[in-house]
Amino acid sequence: MFRLENNAFANVQCPDLANFGDCRVINCIFNHDVKRRRSSDEAVVASKRVKTDTPSPDFKAVKDLTFIITKALTTGVSLPRGQRLEYAKQIAEHIRKKKLSETPNRSAVDKEHIFAVESKDLQEYQKKVEDYLGNEKEKKVEPKFIMPREVNPSPDMLPQRKKFIEHIVAAIRRNQPENKTPILDGIDEEFKIACQCPGKASYAHSIKRRIYEINHPEKLKPKGQKKYSNKELLGELRRNIIDREKLIKYGFIMDFPEKIAEFKQERVCRRCKAEFKLEDALKEVDCRYHAGKPLKNDQNERIYLCCQGALGANDTEPCAQWNRHVFHWDGPEELHKAQPFVRTQDIWGTKKGSLEAVGIDCEMGYTDYGFELLRITAIDFFTGEEAFDILVKPKGTVIDLNTRWSGVAEIKPEAVTFEDSIALLGEIIDSNTILVGHGLENDMNAMRLIHDKIVDTAVLYPRNKTSPTFRFALKQLAFRYLGRNIQIGQHDSGEDSIAAIDVTKYFLQKDMERRAQESQHIDQAPPSGGAVFRNRQKDTSEVPSKKSIEQEAN
Repeated sequence: MFRLENNAFANVQCPDLANFGDCRVINCIFNHDVKRRRSSDEAVVASKRVKTDTPSPDFKAVKDLTFIITKALTTGVSLPRGQRLEYAKQIAEHIRKKKLSETPNRSAVDKEHIFAVESKDLQEYQKKVEDYLGNEKEKKVEPKFIMPREVNPSPDMLPQRKKFIEHIVAAIRRNQPENKTPILDGIDEEFKIACQCPGKASYAHSIKRRIYEINHPEKLKPKGQKKYSNKELLGELRRNIIDREKLIKYGFIMDFPEKIAEFKQERVCRRCKAEFKLEDALKEVDCRYHAGKPLKNDQNERIYLCCQGALGANDTEPCAQWNRHVFHWDGPEELHKAQPFVRTQDIWGTKKGSLEAVGIDCEMGYTDYGFELLRITAIDFFTGEEAFDILVKPKGTVIDLNTRWSGVAEIKPEAVTFEDSIALLGEIIDSNTILVGHGLENDMNAMRLIHDKIVDTAVLYPRNKTSPTFRFALKQLAFRYLGRNIQIGQHDSGEDSIAAIDVTKYFLQKDMERRAQESQHIDQAPPSGGAVFRNRQKDTSEVPSKKSIEQEAN
């Protein structure tokens, strides 16, 4: 309000001041010489005004977070993201049980970030969180019975987990006679693995490998093998970033595709090869097909991996059946129309606190909107800890979640939208983060991301033995170079991410060792200017075989 030039109301008592005890009008035209009411009347005043006053924004209901993800830390202190995420979840559960907030997830993220910012190192951070949760460290007491600690979700049935703990305890007693609490330590060892490996296959493998390590501590660090720092590994990893031209040859989309007006209606089923119309994608049919890929057996005959049936034989009946046809979008243009591609530089940029490198793996399933993203898993390249794992709600109606290969059995309520999943992923990585994986062109296409810092094990390894038309499977690389048997039973994206990371580290270390030997050889060579010829030695580093690991477990 504004005063009149003649101050017509200057001598009139302010109605609000008389009736309610205060006036909230800026530059009020009335007189305010009357004394304000005392606090005894203020409660009555508030009750009178509550019906007419607009509620303050502070009192608006705040929606809680559906997914807990820790905030980026810019203090320079190195704290494992996996542990930060686990602590944030524990804080949220603590807040929920104590009913300290109506938005426990949001409050937990803020509270955990405060603890992280105020801590000078990992030990101080752990103490702050433990003190808040009331988890005081107690003196180790050996339990009388073996009982696995609760894990949600549990990687296996309780009897099987208990059996694994028994094997771990036996290995500890056999190799660590000075240990006074083998049962307690065995329970703790199993619990750590159960938390890190939610998949049944990766959990069983990790348990067996841990038993092998306890039984053979001398083999944990092969003699003569140099331990490289994270800085050295990162430098070597950057040397392995695939150039743009090569990425394009291997199917990566590095430029925005051309826009098209409409999808073509004619489709071919990815399974049975039958033709159908796009508008009939949800129509029930009898789709019969072979679930496994064709390969050559020992007799050099092409057979189906799923049922061993001969490829192309008239008497080979399809071994699988579904009630609808499935399809992929044809080419980058249709992918771009269904869900536009974006550059990570544009949507994420660069920011302090992002992870330098992650192993990433996506899972997809079939809907009437093509082959859609269902899950994103990211593993910290250096620590092997889970940095990100989220379920994605598809845009179309589900036809087949492809559970055998995706590991996704249902679309749970906590699943987030496609756009939110990409935004959340950008909270832990940015456009400078190196993405490590196997066959990453499929994952990048599913996420519709254009990113130029890629290390793909399917493209790079083994050295000089791959092409755009031939690549080794991750299962083959893991078994050959790591002595690890993966992808047993239901698929696990975390297991694949870790395998791709470890295969990459194996080759990075070999490259660094080779260059160090070359440098040393050159330094020791006589200054004659003559060429030095050398035979490259075959890798003989000892890797435990699957058979030896399982023998230790049994």
